[in-house]
Amino acid sequence: MIVLFCNVRGLGKPTKHRMMTKIIIGTKEDIVYMCETKLTVPITHLTIDLGARRFDQWVSKDFVGASGGTMIGFNSSSYILEDEWIGRFSLSMVLKGRKDIFL
Repeated sequence: MIVLFCNVRGLGKPTKHRMMTKIIIGTKEDIVYMCETKLTVPITHLTIDLGARRFDQWVSKDFVGASGGTMIGFNSSSYILEDEWIGRFSLSMVLKGRKDIFL
């Protein structure tokens, strides 16, 4: 499993958004985690094209006051979202790999 962790200041700006989309397209990660320290729009608005269709499921926590938002993206054909917990300043999720399921 390959996970990409990024702290992306300015993700709401079109240039940074395009840059992150290119990075995600050009790498082979299974899961993407991004946190944004200075976002002024809800982070859920950015997930539509950011995953470049490879990440079709996103769990996100929008900003609260000066605390930035965070989001985790994954592909539902590889992982099943078993559980998620969104706290005031945190985001947690439990994923199960589809390869780990025995019938």
